[in-house]
Amino acid sequence: MTRSPACAPARNISARASALAALRAPRLRPTRPALGPLRPGELAVLRDSLLDAQVLATVLGASVPVDLLRSPFQRAHALAPRVPRGAVVCGEAALWVHAGGRVPSRLALTIPSRCGSGPDTVVFRGAVPDEDVVTIAGVRLLSPARAAVDLARTAAPARAVEALLTARCLGVGNQELHLALTHCLGSACRGRPRARRLIDALVPREPRPVQVPGAAPAQP
Repeated sequence: MTRSPACAPARNISARASALAALRAPRLRPTRPALGPLRPGELAVLRDSLLDAQVLATVLGASVPVDLLRSPFQRAHALAPRVPRGAVVCGEAALWVHAGGRVPSRLALTIPSRCGSGPDTVVFRGAVPDEDVVTIAGVRLLSPARAAVDLARTAAPARAVEALLTARCLGVGNQELHLALTHCLGSACRGRPRARRLIDALVPREPRPVQVPGAAPAQP
């Protein structure tokens, strides 16, 4: 049985069409994990508002995958681009770095040289004692105790209570909170009486060890 000569051109056209289709097909680029805030092109891929709320958090205007905000190091790293040299993160943002939870809507900073504010940043002029400052991921911020007592002094009553309970959950004790409160001097002394009452009401004092007469002192 001989093949019809008309079959050959049809076969060639089919092969050519397959080759053109392969050339026009989109090429898949190698995927990379999200290691920071997503760019607008990456955000365009997520078009479901319910899904966005589950996988993304807005940190000072940047959309960050929630998996990158699970530890204090990761949360401090998310704030790092917005923290200038010499500044100390304070207030809600500092407590958020330590404990997580609700992402702060504003970034509060203490800087010795200037003060001011922006759309999502407020800057206070002043200095913070070294004992009230910790460094995480290269970012200087208030310790859990100092951040909590500052909110206990100045925040709304419900938030003041919540801040102290958060510090308690982090293992901060009554004595440490009172010590941090003594560092609130000058313009930072506003609200100290209220903070003192809340500390004693919400964070129990550490029991003192009982020394039995004749017994050897307890080893540290």
